[in-house]
Amino acid sequence: MDGRYLITEDNISINSDCDELILMDDYINAYVATWFDVDKRFGTQTNDSDDYINVYANYFPKTKELELSYIIKYANGEDSDEIIVDDLQPSEATVIYKLMDKEFRKEFGYGMKDFDMDYYLNSNEGDRVNFFENLSKDELIKILHAYDGYIQDANENNRYQEGWFPVCLSEFIDNEYCQLLADEELDWGG
Repeated sequence: MDGRYLITEDNISINSDCDELILMDDYINAYVATWFDVDKRFGTQTNDSDDYINVYANYFPKTKELELSYIIKYANGEDSDEIIVDDLQPSEATVIYKLMDKEFRKEFGYGMKDFDMDYYLNSNEGDRVNFFENLSKDELIKILHAYDGYIQDANENNRYQEGWFPVCLSEFIDNEYCQLLADEELDWGG
């Protein structure tokens, strides 16, 4: 394959701020903006027409596989079926994964490899985004102070030597913090 038509960090982008990163049922989907000759890379014929291509990357957390596909958007308003790119080079997959992971970290606070799709789909984790978006600054500070106290307690009582490890913020909120709320009957003002 001619290196001029390989996908690189210089000729694509993925942006979570523009809803280009979406959690699907069993994979993470990203719209891939392209700045290269897609016809030469994919063997399509859109250059001399009003047709264009939308490129998508799908990462499957359970299998740790990455898939690249595209849909041809025809000038007449019709779409092609999804076409899977079967000659994705390892260097291209690495670039796409790194860009997706960077945006995923910005959006969720951890990497795609650490993402547990089953937990997300079978819990209220999907609601967690709305939960945080609806909190006031004071409520967020209250959560952070409680989490800080949780860590300080572990430090002061040498809990690490006993094999204890802290949980992530989401798990803390679901367990310890909810118990604190119940015990103290804190008012969320909502």
